Amino acid sequence: MIALTILSGIGLLWLFKVFVFDHFKARWEQYKANKALLATVTKPYRGTRSERRLVLSLLLNDFSSKALYHDLYLELSQGRYSQLDIVLATRVGVVVFEVKEMSGWIFGSGHHQQWTQILAYGRRRYRFYNPVLQNQKHIQDLRSQLPQFAKLPFYSVLVFDGSCEFKKLHNIPSDVYLARPREVTDVLETLFKNNPPAEYADKEEVIRLLQTAVQNGENREIRHLHIQNVRQFMASRD
Repeated sequence: MIALTILSGIGLLWLFKVFVFDHFKARWEQYKANKALLATVTKPYRGTRSERRLVLSLLLNDFSSKALYHDLYLELSQGRYSQLDIVLATRVGVVVFEVKEMSGWIFGSGHHQQWTQILAYGRRRYRFYNPVLQNQKHIQDLRSQLPQFAKLPFYSVLVFDGSCEFKKLHNIPSDVYLARPREVTDVLETLFKNNPPAEYADKEEVIRLLQTAVQNGENREIRHLHIQNVRQFMASRD
């Protein structure tokens, strides 16, 4: 009887190891692997959590870390910078991502300056700058950086993370793609399928520009200056 009890206890410990310990060990190993993979592109304090999750997702879907850039600060003029969430250089051109983490109902038009977020079943409303226009400006700023960008295709992808629901969106330009994070790879596959190869005049020049823009984001003064410029811009729109 005692031997049976001991054997039963050993069996329970073995089951615990198999179903609990090994499970958490595997998850821990996956976490470390993902952290190391993400570090090939960005740092844990850069951008938002939603942006970093998207970067990791792209890496896990075999997009090269050499073509992927996160939290870029493009230098414009007169001490101004343009902040881009994610840029992916692909065989069909440059994809610029604007990432939003939102909940509630989303209403908007591609032509209007402001979109509306409604929470608590209509009891709370917030306005935010039209992400279509926002990313169009990002692409315009990026195009202005290099002469070769004038003929290079650019694509705008707006990614909405979180539990938000698109209630009424209209007049979205045909060259702008709205997607949930899980839909991004499908959007990219559509771009690759429907567009011819892009002709980069000087790939190394593009890489240097994007790397410099990422490095600018490490400068606290640049980040602070950009935040001030954004606040002034939004105040002028009210």
